[in-house]
Amino acid sequence: MNNNFHITTESNHQTIIQFLEDRLYEFNGPLLNKFDGRLFAFTARDENNTIVGGIAGWTWAGIGEITQLWVNTPVRTTGIGKLLLEKAIAEANNSNCQKIMVRTFSFPGP
Repeated sequence: MNNNFHITTESNHQTIIQFLEDRLYEFNGPLLNKFDGRLFAFTARDENNTIVGGIAGWTWAGIGEITQLWVNTPVRTTGIGKLLLEKAIAEANNSNCQKIMVRTFSFPGP
């Protein structure tokens, strides 16, 4: 066991996640000769400019992933989720993606 390293708890999770994402991209890009990675994020806003829904993810090397999709409870069933998904699919198509992955949880909603 190497005693020259120690594991720390990081308080700024988003900064560390982005750091790790960047290092993985730097390592994997040359292996596949793919440097077309892009993040995307789209929001739906109401008449007061308040965010009532959003979708985010990435595209890279012909694959896309939707990592977050949220629609505020009062406006669910209004079609906002469908519009956000359509926007993400269009982004994936523009990036020449053949597949899109979606992170999801399977549990009964309220």
